[in-house]
Amino acid sequence: MSLSATKLSPNEIVRFAQVILPEASSLSSDGLVVVLLGGLFLLMIAEDTERVNAGSIMTQIHSDVGHYTSIFAHTGVLTALANLVLLEVLGVDFARVWCVLYYFLNFIPGIGFILALVPPSCVALLMLGWRKALLVAGGLVLTQLVSSYAITPMLLRKKGVKVSSFVEPVARPVFIRQRA
Repeated sequence: MSLSATKLSPNEIVRFAQVILPEASSLSSDGLVVVLLGGLFLLMIAEDTERVNAGSIMTQIHSDVGHYTSIFAHTGVLTALANLVLLEVLGVDFARVWCVLYYFLNFIPGIGFILALVPPSCVALLMLGWRKALLVAGGLVLTQLVSSYAITPMLLRKKGVKVSSFVEPVARPVFIRQRA
């Protein structure tokens, strides 16, 4: 059967387009993301010219990750203590529980802080009213910002760990390098 012998109706063409076009756009957007991430990784590798072989790279990354984790644990304790003072002053029930929860959830990139923010804010809303709940949420956000953008970078510089310029302090770095 030849192509000229097959006649397609407009409805069949529309159904075919409805199936193919979403898949094609999905593939092209996924490809764009892969290309952008690949380019970003190449820029990160080009940023680091002193590393020569994979063994020394892995040793350096292991050392830097250990330093970073230690510093991050210390700043987590400091921030949890600041949150404890804030929650105790505002009269939020179970303040110690929320601060321990904050410390452990703080190690989860991206959503850990949000997960730690919700319970004490909800308890404050239910027990103390919306004004105190806003104070609790605002205070917790403020302590997180001070920790992420002031204390952690200061301790990282002091320890000699340089976080890649492509990674923000809030987004827990994967690629860490030692400053020359």
